[in-house]
Amino acid sequence: LYFNGVITNDIAFVGLENADYRNFVISVANFSVFKKNQDIEGYLDFYTKSYFNTTRSENTSTIKRNDKLISVNSNLDSTKFAVNMNDNHKFILLVPVRKVNIGKLRTDIFNHDKDFNVIKDQYDTDLNMIVVNNVGSKTDAMNYFKKLIKDESVYAQLANVEYRNFIITEENFNKFYISKTLFPYLDFFKENYLNDEMVEEVQPSEELVQEGIYTYKEETPHYFALVYSTDNVDKKQLLNGIKKYNTKSLNVEVRSLDENRDILLVSSMRDKKQAMMYFRAIVTNRVLFEPVEKVYYRNFVISEENLDIFSKDGDPAIYLEFFKKWYLK
Repeated sequence: LYFNGVITNDIAFVGLENADYRNFVISVANFSVFKKNQDIEGYLDFYTKSYFNTTRSENTSTIKRNDKLISVNSNLDSTKFAVNMNDNHKFILLVPVRKVNIGKLRTDIFNHDKDFNVIKDQYDTDLNMIVVNNVGSKTDAMNYFKKLIKDESVYAQLANVEYRNFIITEENFNKFYISKTLFPYLDFFKENYLNDEMVEEVQPSEELVQEGIYTYKEETPHYFALVYSTDNVDKKQLLNGIKKYNTKSLNVEVRSLDENRDILLVSSMRDKKQAMMYFRAIVTNRVLFEPVEKVYYRNFVISEENLDIFSKDGDPAIYLEFFKKWYLK
């Protein structure tokens, strides 16, 4: 849980963009052995097999043949991609090493939509990689994908190079990155994303949509909300943890819902899009939720208007049905 949280944290690896590094988890006993023999590659072989149930591929997954990228490590038997369209996605752009100014490309993609965190990394010895995190469900991610690939300020510089771009879920990314299965994933992406005629660009809703007691409007301020039972909860640890996680622009407060429940609110998010980006990022950081893991709790995002109604109604089940329909799909 800690590993999954830290590798998706926006600031954890700042400064390492141009460094060759590895990260993993290791038991105390194995760490003692590791310190003695310092066999990084040997431990990584053991780590990927034991923790991910797959086999590490060679460092090169693609080679040039007749000036075309081809696969040399498909690993079809070790990796099967899962279809989970409501899962959080990343946007990936792979470009040849030393053929593209990767720093400028990263900046141009960030400028396309500054709400998203954009990082640069190396996929293998032939390919550099741009990763845009937390672009949402399949529908939201495909909307981002379609808009970005039309941006000439980004793609004009790629006119004379061979590149690959796609979206991928968090779960599938781990398999794709560790096993270096670029070409099998491209087939999966084509079949499950590009050939799906049901994917249509969804424009922000400008009108209020009434759904029971709640109303839906994207372009209005939203909160991240955490509702939890107050019994045996270290409120100070919970509050301080989320305050440290947040940027300075976000505010955190705790309100009482009733004698048995509190609601923690993170505010200053201008709309649904920004709030959902925060939601997708924070829910992967399980360490923050340790103070409430042993009690009843629910988390979601909610508009200011709906928060007023929720504070009076107080039934998470009703709002969560609304949230699932309008925010998670």
